[in-house]
Amino acid sequence: MTGRMAEPPAFRPRRGWYSVPLRRPAAVTVFLSCLIGWVSVGQADDPVLGDVEKAIEIRIPLYGGTHYRPRDVARQYRDRFDTPLQIEDVSDEPRRLSAGEWAALQVAHLAGLIVVERREDELLLRFPRKPEVGDGRATSWLEALGVPVPDPWDGLGLAPAIADIDPKTRTVLLIHGMGSSTEAMGQFRTAFEQSSVQVLAFDYPRRCSIAVAGDRLSSELSALAQHHPKLRFTIVAHSMGGLVARYLLEDPTRNPGCVTGVVFLGTPHEGSELARFHISSDALRALLPRPRWWIVDQSGFTGARDLVPGSKALTAMNRRSRPEGVRYYVAAGTRGLWTEAQAADLVDEAQRIMDARRFPPEHRERLLRVLNSDELCSGRGDGAVSVRSAALPAAKTVRHFELNHLELLLRGGATRASAGEELLAWILAIVQENGGDGTGHPRR
Repeated sequence: MTGRMAEPPAFRPRRGWYSVPLRRPAAVTVFLSCLIGWVSVGQADDPVLGDVEKAIEIRIPLYGGTHYRPRDVARQYRDRFDTPLQIEDVSDEPRRLSAGEWAALQVAHLAGLIVVERREDELLLRFPRKPEVGDGRATSWLEALGVPVPDPWDGLGLAPAIADIDPKTRTVLLIHGMGSSTEAMGQFRTAFEQSSVQVLAFDYPRRCSIAVAGDRLSSELSALAQHHPKLRFTIVAHSMGGLVARYLLEDPTRNPGCVTGVVFLGTPHEGSELARFHISSDALRALLPRPRWWIVDQSGFTGARDLVPGSKALTAMNRRSRPEGVRYYVAAGTRGLWTEAQAADLVDEAQRIMDARRFPPEHRERLLRVLNSDELCSGRGDGAVSVRSAALPAAKTVRHFELNHLELLLRGGATRASAGEELLAWILAIVQENGGDGTGHPRR
């Protein structure tokens, strides 16, 4: 290697989900420079959140040592945690910090949810890490201070309503991935409806953990099974959605007993190395115009902590067995962000930049792991999840498709039409096999 990038024709990631032609080597240098800068922020003792985010602080002014303004709380919470609070609806009138409110904060402090310190002119709330969204604990202290907090599940959950579901119609349940919504699976919905398949969908909050989403889905499917005891269906789940499905199906206390098969689309059963790195999406967008589906871009989310290889959530899940009567099918994408040759060029350029900046060895290793990761390399991953992680020993069938992580949702356009059609035909056949025939049993 010469330390220089190859000429543009030799370095052109394919168009599609997050790839654009690299017309100038300078663009790669800018991208790597930004990437190197943000990799250096993270700390080795916390593989997901940087050191700053491990101690996020909210400072609430105390007027006269006893009163606060709820709007001050709402504004800081919105800004620190990127939460869509409507602060205009929150009172800006001074309010006395009551004994009950102080007691509620102390309980949260003793429970380890936050660190509370009352000073003469302010109330300091320090979060060890970003609060988990979806189970109510993250915002209980806000409610104690009189701040109206929107329900993170408002408008989400299982749809349509149980009363509107026909138990005699072949059915499929769609579950989206992290930081997404069921709208991302619209191509599947259209294809299933055109094939006279009834479509159910489960939406969960963008920053939700596997356990919180799984418990909610278990509750809703149990209610569905009670109302329609003979209904049987297949789940089609993308990315983390597949882990949500496994969470409830592989636990006998949570399994509703109405699922006969699961199709996993790029699900990281062994996690993703990209979940270890908290990299600014602004840096990525200099080169990758739409990385919103990338696990790196979601690495501040609670769900991303679950996706770190070896996490408690994955370790516990992978000790379980496939539930009896449920068939697993795996679709793994093989179209990554770049080829092995292109990755080598990036590594060479990154090393040149790091040498010039006298980059610390520990951060150098982290960056090189990103550039060399299986997740990003064509043939070894789909740009977010490696082929190895997508595989599942308990699966009845494992298929590889030349699609990236987003294209597994049939969003590859004309250039990926053939592979997308092959994937869809395979899934439709699975739904026909496992979808149920109105008798309470899958079709054999």
